[in-house]
Amino acid sequence: MGDRALVDAVLDDYTTAPVREPLRAALGMLRKFTLTPDDLTPNDMKSLLDQGLSREAITDVMYVGYVFAIYTRAADAFGWEVPSSEAVHAIGRMLHRRGYG
Repeated sequence: MGDRALVDAVLDDYTTAPVREPLRAALGMLRKFTLTPDDLTPNDMKSLLDQGLSREAITDVMYVGYVFAIYTRAADAFGWEVPSSEAVHAIGRMLHRRGYG
């Protein structure tokens, strides 16, 4: 699978995308952090450690979640235009090509 197809697969549905389990677990935790943050527990972090993520990697994942949460709230508060889903996918592909992901 090429890079673009892989990024598209992750953006379409990370639960079925052909990625390693530690990444899938990190994406699942980010989903929970975004949609149901009150449900996060220490067991969620333990699960990530058990999947092979380092504490540093988990911290990086959380920073990404924080930045997007802040951006979304600021966009709502100030009426900023939020990029379309297609634009977000394009940005994701670009970041992947440049070595971010």
